[in-house]
Amino acid sequence: MKAILHIGMPKTGSSSIQDTLAQAKLGKARYFDWRAANHSSLLAVVCKDTSHGYAKRYSEAELDEMIAETASTFRENAEKEGTETFVISAERLFNSPPGNLRIFKEFLDQFATSYSVIGYVREPSSFLVSAFQQNIKMGKCNLRLNNIWPDYKRRIGHFDQLFGQENVRVRLFDRASLKNGDVVEDFADVAGIDLDPGQIVKTNESLSAEAVALLYLDRQFGQSFEAQEGPKPILTNKLVQKLSTYKGRSFTFSDDLLRPVLEANSDDIRWIEDRLGTSFSAKPKKADIVISNQRDLVDLAMESQDVLHQIIRQTAPSVDTVTPASAARFALGLIESRSNE
Repeated sequence: MKAILHIGMPKTGSSSIQDTLAQAKLGKARYFDWRAANHSSLLAVVCKDTSHGYAKRYSEAELDEMIAETASTFRENAEKEGTETFVISAERLFNSPPGNLRIFKEFLDQFATSYSVIGYVREPSSFLVSAFQQNIKMGKCNLRLNNIWPDYKRRIGHFDQLFGQENVRVRLFDRASLKNGDVVEDFADVAGIDLDPGQIVKTNESLSAEAVALLYLDRQFGQSFEAQEGPKPILTNKLVQKLSTYKGRSFTFSDDLLRPVLEANSDDIRWIEDRLGTSFSAKPKKADIVISNQRDLVDLAMESQDVLHQIIRQTAPSVDTVTPASAARFALGLIESRSNE
């Protein structure tokens, strides 16, 4: 049986691919039925990687039992009549160390006789903007962009060595390069999966400039009303989800912020361009707002307080931890942080 591995990279439409394949009819292919459409927690369980929150919940004995159950499910899937291919999608694969990738492949070798690895990559400047957004959600708040460089050659090279470069397809995540401008259609086409475009689920996880600025300030300076020892974010997950739906302006980073990072990683850029068979555009994508430093984010957050207050009013009835006191403390924190700079 053939195994198709979708490896991300992060911020390249993975959620849309996963949400679509988890509920769509795929002909002779089968999307592995796991606890979530994103198979990153499956990878963590098989590798006993307790750095992942899901695997961390369980003891080693419990993980062994889950691995045995998962192997049994794979066998059942493989034995179903008409199934020729199974599909796994986990953007965590892209960032996994070689040791974990080997463990996962050894597990899959019990069922798979051949492999096709498919990954998508963003143009560097675009990736840095998206990765910064994701880091903000996770509470990582700095503008040292070199820390989030994707390391194209090193990470993709892990898959080349393990699965053979001839079995690893790398695609540019860009509308002009994708089939019908859609990453889900493109993935199905490259993977050879029958997919009705009418079944595609669109999932957009990008944040507006206003949302990024507010989250940045919360993660960097926010303090809850009750605890005032150091920065403590008070925006709850539910509130952040609401904030993520706000359709505000787009943003990018300034040339001054990007140039040193791009120059430092010029060899890596040339490598991925050669692998793709195309050069990245020298023209940065247009955006409504250009961010050059922390002051720009702080100023934008101050201008966007009405957005946060509106969403708090909409969300407060369903979020127990968002109280008038905490909201007031957050607003006061914005003013204090801004005035102390």
